[in-house]
Amino acid sequence: MVLEKEGQVKKVTTDPYEIIHAQALVGHTSPYIIPILDVKKLSNNLAILDMPNAIELDNEEKEMISQAGEAAEDYIVYDEEDALEKIPKELRSFVVGLKKAFIQAGIHTDEIDWSPTNVMKYGENYVLVDV
Repeated sequence: MVLEKEGQVKKVTTDPYEIIHAQALVGHTSPYIIPILDVKKLSNNLAILDMPNAIELDNEEKEMISQAGEAAEDYIVYDEEDALEKIPKELRSFVVGLKKAFIQAGIHTDEIDWSPTNVMKYGENYVLVDV
């Protein structure tokens, strides 16, 4: 469940991996992951994540994210450098930056949840909003 108020979002999650990831990303500075401002852990499987609001992608951008999924996974998870050539130019810096940000935060890259519903725009950048 996501609640929005005055440009801020409170996301209630019961996903233990998302809670762990959000805790690792509090205060991160990557332009490719939505800033996680705070994590209020209520139990092992319940937390409220505070973050700024992002803008939903249009249908064309969602389709581009969807079509790039396999190549993005090959690059991010399996370190296949040639997979970058199969990713649209508009997404390459996002994919590379996302991988680096997860590695810097100590999160395994195979835990990136790539999908059109998990990517939005924050400022001028694509950002992962479901960590």
